[in-house]
Amino acid sequence: MLQEDLDKIHKWANKWLLDFNPNKCKAMQMRQGEKRPEGVYTINGRQLQETERERDLGVDIIPSLTPAPHTGWVASAAYVMLTNSRRSYRNMNHSVLKSIYSDFVRPTLEYAAPAWNAHCLKHETEKCGGLYQDQCQS
Repeated sequence: MLQEDLDKIHKWANKWLLDFNPNKCKAMQMRQGEKRPEGVYTINGRQLQETERERDLGVDIIPSLTPAPHTGWVASAAYVMLTNSRRSYRNMNHSVLKSIYSDFVRPTLEYAAPAWNAHCLKHETEKCGGLYQDQCQS
């Protein structure tokens, strides 16, 4: 059924003189257990590469659709930003730290939050939320 949809998209693209690059297209099997058979998908007769992890618009997507890889990456990136800022400005006061946090770190933590926050486990949310308190305490 999905292959039929890919064929329809390819036909539509040809009609409008658009071209899909099969080398930039990937397929990800999102299933639980072995309930659904694995399929081989093609565009214009060329097989799509299979992937287990993909990043789209800065959000990591894996077959189980859990946010854990993304929240881990976000927390690491924000922590690196904060520690580099503290290292660069050793004698900064609380207001400067707050400004750096709100201008640089917080947008990193909040990017795509509606996509993952609703499904986050408590320890994943605390990993991101506790970052500011950890840095302010030290």
